[in-house]
Amino acid sequence: FRQLAAAGFLSGIVGVLVQGLFIQRVWLCKRHLSQSRIWSHSDWDITVTDKSRILPIFLTVLVAGEFAAFCIYYAKATQTVLFIDLMLPQNVHIEQAMNILFMAADLALAISMVVLLRKRRSGFPKTDSIVKRIVLYTVGTSVATVFISTVALVSVLVAPQSFLFLAADLTICKCK
Repeated sequence: FRQLAAAGFLSGIVGVLVQGLFIQRVWLCKRHLSQSRIWSHSDWDITVTDKSRILPIFLTVLVAGEFAAFCIYYAKATQTVLFIDLMLPQNVHIEQAMNILFMAADLALAISMVVLLRKRRSGFPKTDSIVKRIVLYTVGTSVATVFISTVALVSVLVAPQSFLFLAADLTICKCK
């Protein structure tokens, strides 16, 4: 049982790290799109507006909430003696919150990346083709992880005694 909890913990850590990298990409794209040039003495200064920080901060708070729920759930999982103790109402609620936050963070990251990348189109066919491929990759990986999170959430709501949600939770990091 402890090995399964450790595998779930590592899976969650990988998921949060990947989401952190996507947040960094969103921040870099958003920063580049919102840069303005201001004349200062003899050279150009590039300043970043505060608006470029709102979306990455929101995404970071969302992922931090997901990580907090994830840590609480796996801390309780390592303290349980019986596997069935994971189905206590307080643990089921944490599992549900964790899956909802994961879906919300993944959807928000995917939508942000798609919108920001679509704004980066240049009009040059080769560049636009690369941007289109990156958008398709972002959508494809996000659809897979959101689908698996939805399966985990529905399985814990419909049949909490079946432990199907654990299979879904352990495969999420493989989709990223």
